[in-house]
Amino acid sequence: MIKKHVVMLGVLVGVVLLGYTSVSYFHLFPTASVDQTARPIYEDESEVQTTRPSFTEYSVPVSTEKLAALDLKSDPLGAEYKTYISDAYNGGVNFAGHYVIAMWGCGTNCRKGAIIDTHTGKILGALPFVAENGESFVATSTLFIENPPEQQEGAFATFPSRYWRWEPDRQTFTEIGSYIISKKSIEVAPQSKGNHTDPEWMWDADCQVIDNITVC
Repeated sequence: MIKKHVVMLGVLVGVVLLGYTSVSYFHLFPTASVDQTARPIYEDESEVQTTRPSFTEYSVPVSTEKLAALDLKSDPLGAEYKTYISDAYNGGVNFAGHYVIAMWGCGTNCRKGAIIDTHTGKILGALPFVAENGESFVATSTLFIENPPEQQEGAFATFPSRYWRWEPDRQTFTEIGSYIISKKSIEVAPQSKGNHTDPEWMWDADCQVIDNITVC
């Protein structure tokens, strides 16, 4: 009889210890709760704005000098795209303080452009890239945005948004950032390789597949 009571007491003590251990364990690792009101981190585009280059970071004063006469003969583009370039130039400075950027279509999801110096009226050449989903630039900044996030839509919305800085001293564009942006995330995209001035570059090794869409 004594032996039976000892066994029962041992079982009871074991159950108590097991219960205590379980409570202590789960107290240390509480069950995660699901917040039904939670929303994606980047649901609001303004929330990721500060992570990318902005026009104000590369601001410049706008020249008040009178525009020099446009020299269409300064570059072969002048003859080929006379109307586009002339119309843009007549609109006055629209980029980087004293420059004019003229843009024109080159096919589906393809836009090319040229840059003109209003101090000399000379065409400095074509932009070293094509834009698939629009562009964004202002007279008060040296920043040019290829495929701005706010303009991307439809099947081609996954094209990287590329940020270029115009360097007046070198008269060239330098890529300073490239991102794939959605409502849920922002990812750094590979930098461009070479000068993408023709639609054919879209099929080079510089491209990648994102969500079954080829982008570059």
